[in-house]
Order: sequence, then C-alpha cells, then structure tokens
Amino acid sequence: MYNLKVPAVMFVAGFLAYSLSIGSSPELSLEAYDELGSQRQQVDTQTYIWETGDGMELVDSGNLSADKPRSFSLDSGNYISIAFGERYPYADPSSISLSSDKTDELEVYRGASRENVTIELIGNDTEEHTGPVPAGRNVFRGVRVNLSEPASGYNPYMVTFGYPDGVEVEMPDAREVSTPETAAEELEYINTVSFISDNLGSTEGPPVLQGNDSTSTGQVITDARNRTELEVLVQDRAPYVTDGEFGVKVQDSSPDPEETGVGSVLKVLETEK
Repeated sequence: MYNLKVPAVMFVAGFLAYSLSIGSSPELSLEAYDELGSQRQQVDTQTYIWETGDGMELVDSGNLSADKPRSFSLDSGNYISIAFGERYPYADPSSISLSSDKTDELEVYRGASRENVTIELIGNDTEEHTGPVPAGRNVFRGVRVNLSEPASGYNPYMVTFGYPDGVEVEMPDAREVSTPETAAEELEYINTVSFISDNLGSTEGPPVLQGNDSTSTGQVITDARNRTELEVLVQDRAPYVTDGEFGVKVQDSSPDPEETGVGSVLKVLETEK
C-alpha cells in the first residue's frame, strides 16, 4: 500500500488523553455538513469515532442521515471523529471532549467528477504545452491542475510521468517517491517517475481545488534523445479507514483495493504523426 499515514498525535495534541469521568454513557450526536454547497446542508455519509489515549481505538461507526443527527452512547473521554464517503471523499477530523450529551458537526467536501479535472504542462511562455516533448533539455513552468465543477473539490497530490526509453524527467522542487501500482497500471510506459509537490495538494481537511480553481507544481525538466510522447498522471490524497486504522493516502491497489478519494487524471502529450 502506498500509505501516507497521518499520525494520531497530530489530531490530539493539546488536551489530556482522558477526561475525568463524571457520568456514564453520555450521548454523542453527530451530523455531517457539505462545506462546498451553495447552502451549507446536512448530508448522509459514513462516520467513524475513535477514543484517544496512547493511540486511536475505533469505538463506533455508522451512517449519518441527511435530516437528523445520529446518536452514539459513549463513555466520558476524548474522541476523534471524521465523516467521509464515496460522494464526500474529503473531510476534516474533529476532536471531541465528551463528559455530557453533546452534538458535533462534521465537515465534508463533495468530490469532483474526474472528467471535470484537467491537467496541462505549461511552457515558459505560460501557455499550455500540447505537443510531444522536444528533443534535448526542456524546462517547463510546471504541471497545472484545473477544476471546473461548482460545489465540488479535488485534492491533487502526486504527479507521475510515463515515458519511453531515452527520456529523463525531473521536478527540482518536489520529492521523488515510489510509484503506486494504480499509477503504473494507468500508464502505457514501464518507465515512470513520481513526485510529491508542496505546491500541489493538502495533507488533510478541505481539498485544495474548489469549484472553478487551479493549482500548479514547480518546474518540470525533461531530457529526451528524440521528440517523444510524455504521459502525465495526477492522483489525489484523501482519508481512508481499514480495519479500524485511519490514515490519509494516495490510492494504491495493493494490498488494499479500497477506493480512496476521487481518483487519477491522465494527460498524454502525443508524438506527432
């Protein structure tokens, strides 16, 4: 699994591991709200609740409805809850100190349709580069990711390039990482290189792109023996829960085939005929 886990401590720093119990089984009522809609409205999606101590122990989960809160009976203590699902793949975790009945609102963000996310390789003249990569050393301004879908979001995070033999690709201001199987499966070429760019995505919370929006990586440098085709694949980062374990990752197909986030977007700069 290409797994970029979020340490549990990042959500719980700043308060004691356990509160003094002053009663048994208070009710925690949870609601999820679409943060990208024209009107902030309650939605139906999945929620997960962990009790925090030395780690995060999953204590309850369930489907939230679109018309009323759902209540969970829990011991007094400190909890983390997050709501997300296929329609709302991005979410903010919420820290909850529970000693009596309480209602908490969880923030979720509708995911975009992949066909409404496009990517471009930008030349030094700021125009989109649409043709094959020229021979020799070429410096591009970066990969730009565009979203054109109101009331939705996309959280681009990793860029993978596919290319034939005789080509090298660099992103000087990005971190090179192992290529997820999901990326390799979508690309025609065996040769791949993947980068995580600080300019691109977010590690938690709201998606970077919302509505009609765009963002870009830093420089992309290619070195090719011949004028050639280049594939550019962008993947998003989103929460996941597997066997009670919470993290945030780019989707990979092995060993966990679970869908994570919206998915990948591909651009092929085709060789001239």
